[in-house]
Amino acid sequence: MISLLNLSKTSVIRTKLINTEKHQDSMEKLRVNKNKIFAGEREVILRGVSIPDCYWLNEKENQTVEGVIAKIKELGFNAVRIPVLPGHFAFYDDYVEKVISKVVELCKRHQLYCIIDWHAIGNPIHNEARLKQYHHLKDGKETYWYCPDKDLAKKGLARLSKKFGGEDHVIFEIFNEPAPGDKPIPKIGLSALPFEEWRKIALELVIEIRKSSSNLVIVSPTFWAFNLKEILQAPILDVPNIAYSFHCYPIKQNQTWREMLDAAKNFPVIVTEFGYDADEKSKYNASYETYLKPFMSYLKENKISWVGWCFSTSWRPRIVKTWAPFRLSEFGENLLLEVH
Repeated sequence: MISLLNLSKTSVIRTKLINTEKHQDSMEKLRVNKNKIFAGEREVILRGVSIPDCYWLNEKENQTVEGVIAKIKELGFNAVRIPVLPGHFAFYDDYVEKVISKVVELCKRHQLYCIIDWHAIGNPIHNEARLKQYHHLKDGKETYWYCPDKDLAKKGLARLSKKFGGEDHVIFEIFNEPAPGDKPIPKIGLSALPFEEWRKIALELVIEIRKSSSNLVIVSPTFWAFNLKEILQAPILDVPNIAYSFHCYPIKQNQTWREMLDAAKNFPVIVTEFGYDADEKSKYNASYETYLKPFMSYLKENKISWVGWCFSTSWRPRIVKTWAPFRLSEFGENLLLEVH
């Protein structure tokens, strides 16, 4: 279990204020109206965090999911994103029932919206996965954790939507990061993923969920969920209650983030990944002033929902610096200031 939060008097007062803020919305089912998200007649802004893989959380960071979800609620966030690893779904027979069900129920108990994120990374046309070093091995066959296989995604989302599609606090995210974009990147083993081809697959995945659930569904653009401009070419209007994800990190490829978000102002957007590392040798190295402050100011001004990555001490960028005693990273501390 996580130790008690070791905070200064100022932080304690701040946390108490956060817990009384009106952002703690009821658990009515979310719906899209134009470019906004509502619960009933009230506009909702999600302010949440992603957790790492539940097995990793338990085995590598020695934390229970019960303690972590309780801590997220205590800090004042109103949403949790759960990465459902395709490789785990394929490898463990009881993954949904034993692992994912537990987190979904904990989110419900703590009045947190729950984004069930099919955490595939790569090209679903050619089944080209990223981060192949993370895999299961059985009978000489590798099952990649982040497997982008379209048929596996359809099977997984069908099962997840049948299981959780009637829960009002649940949101579905169909594919974490479709990659790359119109141009191939041979050095990392990815063929081109043209938007029009990805759109066809995305629609198939959404329709699979719609067979069982009318809940809010989040659709990612290509180029690691960054190229929102493509949505203007052919937005998914074929089915209702759709929002679009956006991932933005302090890296060279994401420098046009304002341009991307400006282009999608007529659509409901949820930033489902962002973050930075301040004091470490990391590819996500940045500062509050240069990265987080302008980004969060934009999101606040435009009432855009967000989910920080990642409530972990080892999945980067990290929100938690240490579990015992519990300390937030610089990113975590600054993110907490944005909750209220």
